[in-house]
Amino acid sequence: MGDTIRWKTVFCIWISVLSQAAHAADNDVTRAFSEAKLIAMQLWHVTSADLRFVAGQDLAVTRDGTILAGRAFADRITTGLSPSDAKISLRFAMLHEFVHIVQGKDIPDVSPTDTARRPFECQADMLAAGALLDSLLTGLSLDTGAQRATAILNVTHLLKQLGTHGEGGSPPPDSTLRKMGERERALAVQFGFIRSMEKWSHGSKETGQKIDKLRKATQRLIGGWNNNDEISWSMRVCKAITRVDAPVVEAVGARTRIYTDEESSGPDADGVFYSNFHYVIKNVSSRTLAIDLIVLAGTYPVNQEQNWEDYVITDAVYRETRIGPGESGELVGRYAIPLVDSEKNSFVWQLPFDQKTLISATYIGEERPAPNCNAGWLNLGSSPIEQMAAALVRIGSAAKGGFGSIKGEPQNPGLSEIFFNSTVLVPGSSKVTIVNSGPNSSALISLYEGNDFKEATRVYEDVSDGLVKLCSTSGVKISANNSGDMTDRTIGISNLTRYSMATLSLKKRDSKFDTSGKSSYSVFWAINYAP
Repeated sequence: MGDTIRWKTVFCIWISVLSQAAHAADNDVTRAFSEAKLIAMQLWHVTSADLRFVAGQDLAVTRDGTILAGRAFADRITTGLSPSDAKISLRFAMLHEFVHIVQGKDIPDVSPTDTARRPFECQADMLAAGALLDSLLTGLSLDTGAQRATAILNVTHLLKQLGTHGEGGSPPPDSTLRKMGERERALAVQFGFIRSMEKWSHGSKETGQKIDKLRKATQRLIGGWNNNDEISWSMRVCKAITRVDAPVVEAVGARTRIYTDEESSGPDADGVFYSNFHYVIKNVSSRTLAIDLIVLAGTYPVNQEQNWEDYVITDAVYRETRIGPGESGELVGRYAIPLVDSEKNSFVWQLPFDQKTLISATYIGEERPAPNCNAGWLNLGSSPIEQMAAALVRIGSAAKGGFGSIKGEPQNPGLSEIFFNSTVLVPGSSKVTIVNSGPNSSALISLYEGNDFKEATRVYEDVSDGLVKLCSTSGVKISANNSGDMTDRTIGISNLTRYSMATLSLKKRDSKFDTSGKSSYSVFWAINYAP
């Protein structure tokens, strides 16, 4: 009987201890939630959010803004940490969830390990780390804050190690994917740290060469992609970190040419060594290709290549290009070569698209019909009308740039800079003129000029009938308009290319200066930009 009472007493004490520990953990989570909520209200205008404890060891947020904390969550995320680091880890995890509230309906409702969700998880880590570090940087002085600066770097290192493991869902079992995820999470925190340093340095009232140098360095490291809009900037960076639309990235990498010259690297006036990059990408698709690239350079400790939390970014170069269907675009820039010593190795992540390169690539906008009315203007060239159509498509493709890419010599040098010859010749045309008048530029292709109405009519009908045969009703949109006496006729192709319209015209021209009494006639193509 005495043993039974003694064991009941021990059991009750054990349950009491567990209950107190659980209660203390709940209090820690509640405190972290309150602190994170205050920050979220100030930074991201989150006005409502609730905390609810549930069974399990995960942390998640519902669509209505309720954060669900597993009873065992605090123990899982803080095991082995000091009390101060445990407090930081809980606040970081809570801030991560508050970013998901900010993301709202934009974030896919799938597992955190799903490919579609990776940019959003990256953004949650980046903004959470930045928000947490913002408060630590307040009041920091470059001259007297060495000890605090070291503490902030230590916190950053801790956050890189934590990553998003506060959320539910395990990384894929494949070790390569798991390591890549660790690198992405460390980069997200690193960019959050850089963003915080940039905001602090520009908001600081300190003066002097040291703070000016820091301001320039942080500005270069965060680039110019809408950097006044932290939400937009962070998502764009995260899309590059997580390589959004990997199949498109791979397609771009397969069609990239590298250009170098004898001066591809060397020191600048300040003695800093730079290396240049110059890539030309061909877009063979029928949609506009959008590419964002971040070239990163920096250092890591010798023999620590897989310890992503120990990487230090020393330079970042941001480049973007938008390439139309069938066209080529360039990515050109330079980066500072990292300085190394016996304890550091250098790294550079750039093209041609190895697995560490920070790049996103995707197709945007509507698909442009490949050139042949019904087969992409393909296989053109066997007949005179097909050859003419091919030339018209080439001219129409240049319309978006004001025909600058096909503009040749001026027709009246020294007298007028409005009319230019074209570098594209059109079969059957006596003259191709680029009329350069700003956004209303056009290309005029003369097919007939004279007094013979029958000949003008023959030229017009041969061309228009031949074009209609190339284009059935399922192809490009064709419209016609004729005057009663057939001396004023037009036929239009409203989508010769995705952004150009071509109009074939027959016009009667009477001149008061012509005393012969005969009318003159013109047959010509006019091509205009028509987005």
